[in-house]
Amino acid sequence: MEAVMLRSIRWFLWMRVAVIGFVIAAAVVLTLLRILVGALAFYHQEIEGRLSNELGAPVRFESLAADWVYFDPVLRLQGLSLGPESSDHLRVDRFSIRLDGLKSIMGKAPVLRELEVIGLQAVIAPDELGNWRVSGLPARTRSPEVDYLKLFEQSGRLVIESSKISVEGPYPFAIEIESDGQGLRLATTESHRVLSGSFRVVSDTASAVRFQEVATIIARFKGVSGSVLRSDFDAFLTLKPAEIEADDGPIPMGQHELSAELWVTASGGAGQIVGSSDWASYLSEEAGQGQPDVALRSSIEGDFSQTEGSFSVLLPDAQLKVSGQAIEIGPIGLAG
Repeated sequence: MEAVMLRSIRWFLWMRVAVIGFVIAAAVVLTLLRILVGALAFYHQEIEGRLSNELGAPVRFESLAADWVYFDPVLRLQGLSLGPESSDHLRVDRFSIRLDGLKSIMGKAPVLRELEVIGLQAVIAPDELGNWRVSGLPARTRSPEVDYLKLFEQSGRLVIESSKISVEGPYPFAIEIESDGQGLRLATTESHRVLSGSFRVVSDTASAVRFQEVATIIARFKGVSGSVLRSDFDAFLTLKPAEIEADDGPIPMGQHELSAELWVTASGGAGQIVGSSDWASYLSEEAGQGQPDVALRSSIEGDFSQTEGSFSVLLPDAQLKVSGQAIEIGPIGLAG
């Protein structure tokens, strides 16, 4: 009996020593990692060079700060710009990422836990081949070491605020995300990821058409990891015309307004769209005043495939009015 008690006491003492040793070792490792991560700020030019080589375009930033939160490295950049110095077509006032340290080590690839983008300014335009890309960034000649789209869409938390993305083309417009504390946010709950927020879609002053829409979205994605774009989800999207300031300049193709409500769901790669829309076009010089010159109202039905990238949309009961006169047109369909 005494021998058993002695063995139990020794085992307990060894376990206590082991636990204390593990805690001390973990504290030392975390301290060293914090020091190493914090030292990144002293390698400003080296990091700019590495990022430039990886992205295939000049990368510059005003300041860099790094930290270690629990087991996660955190990197914060101020005044980030990508592209030739004379253009800086892509700029970010504040950029912060937090990696999931344990998952990154176990998966042997970076896993993003949090991403914050504040003050994004970007221009998207077609190149000589008609492909859409961010202006100022060259076409890729090789595959990147990191799949950035996959990295971002697997983020557990995402915040985008005070940003503007300009889209050039035949009818240029901009996507504006306000700084009202809401912006676009992706948050993770116990079993889902939830995307919520609002943004504006505004026509450029040089565009032949004029419009300004406010889009509001709330979407719930099943699961807390994996690709957001390929997961099962249900979403509710609304579009409402915003008030446009009076403009004495000519509008060659008039002012247009769209009100819509859409319920979108996806399960197993197949999705459905249900909703309604109300389109109004003011083509006369008194754009936006009185009755619209052209109005189209209908419910919306559709489906899409996440795996094939295909879709089809039907306006089954379209009602068209031109100068107040109703015109029978029947169902309208669109597929791609």
